[in-house]
Amino acid sequence: MVRTAQWAEMASLNQTRFWRRVDKSGTCWTWIGGYTGPKRHKRGYWRHSLKRGVLAHRYSYFLSFGIPPDGTEICHRCDNGLCVNPSHLFAATHTANMRDAALKGRLDHRKGAFLPGSSHPMAKIHEEDAANIRKEYAAGALQRDLAERYGIARVTISHIVRGRLWKSIRGEHCPTCRCRQ
Repeated sequence: MVRTAQWAEMASLNQTRFWRRVDKSGTCWTWIGGYTGPKRHKRGYWRHSLKRGVLAHRYSYFLSFGIPPDGTEICHRCDNGLCVNPSHLFAATHTANMRDAALKGRLDHRKGAFLPGSSHPMAKIHEEDAANIRKEYAAGALQRDLAERYGIARVTISHIVRGRLWKSIRGEHCPTCRCRQ
């Protein structure tokens, strides 16, 4: 994240030098300068004369729209991390950026990002199982017995009955967790 004082310093930089590293031949203006990140998540990185660097799309946004609002990220409408076309860039909170990425299918769903409950690819039980675990625990069942019965780890049972997992399951059946709040 670039600090406000650094934006003021960047205003004095040679913009021509920056734009020479941009291919404007398509609708996406591709950054052809230096890169950062692994190949599949490449992002343009411009190391300028102040011995600091800035992500190229952030600098492009700054040149066109000014200092981004605090607490925002500069996002791509085109989903091309090397694009620096100002018309493809917008400022958004991290949450809004992640929601946009999820809606466009750009998140690594093998990790289950934004996939609650049994739709999560790593889920070993279903919603009704989680509700039953809470009911049985509230009725006096031991976590170790529940873990064996449902084929999951005891610590997972602990997280379920305390409301740390399966937060979407709410109700009177779980007096020990915070899910009724």
